[in-house]
Order: sequence, then structure tokens, then C-alpha cells
Amino acid sequence: MEGYIGDGQTLFGFRPMEIWPLCFALPNCQIAEDFADDYQPVRLLSKPGELRREYEEEISKVEAERRATEEEENKASEEYIQRLLAEEEEEEKRQAEKRRREMEEQLKNDEELARKLSIDITTDSQSLVHELCMKIV
Repeated sequence: MEGYIGDGQTLFGFRPMEIWPLCFALPNCQIAEDFADDYQPVRLLSKPGELRREYEEEISKVEAERRATEEEENKASEEYIQRLLAEEEEEEKRQAEKRRREMEEQLKNDEELARKLSIDITTDSQSLVHELCMKIV
């Protein structure tokens, strides 16, 4: 048949799977039918252990990807935890500083109140002593 080249498995340089869709799109395509009758698929057999090796390589690749993803997730989680701990520590420092300022303010108020009371007590004592002295005299 004209157009066959080499081993009879190509037509004008095209393999059957490449030309069939083109021919079937044309009405009355005799080339595709003739070619299909002569076509013998090439059978490739694997060498012993080749499929197992490919399978194990794929399993290893998938496992490596899973481990890499897991490590990335763990790293991201650890970074997030560290950030939360740092934020919590900073908040505790702010709260401790706030409590310290409040205690200082309270101490200052207590000291002022104590001074006023001391002055009042001293003044009241002096007045009381003066009144007692006046009564005695």
C-alpha cells in the first residue's frame, strides 16, 4: 500500500493513533480502515522486578513528599506556638508593669493619707492637751 513507510506501522510518518481521529473526521475515509486492519499494537513487556521497582520508587516519592509536608506543617506550628508564647509573655510583662504602677500609686496615696492623719492626730492631740490644761488651770 502506498504511503506505508518502514515497518508498516506508520502512514506518511503518522502512527495509527495519530491519524485515526483525523481520518474519521472525513467522510468515507478508506485510509483509516485499511490502516486499522494492518495495525498490530506493539506490546512492551516489563523486565522482571521492573514494576515493583517503579512502584517502590513512587511509594518512596509519595512518602518523601508526605514527610516534607508534615515537616513544613510542624515547623509552621512551632513558629506559631513560639509567636503566641512571645505575645503571651509580652502581655504578662505589660500586666506586671501596670500592677506595679498601680501599687506605687496606691502606696503614694496611702503615704499622703497617713501624713494627713498624722497631722490631724497631732493637731487634735495638741488641742486636747490645751483644753485639759485650761481646765486644770
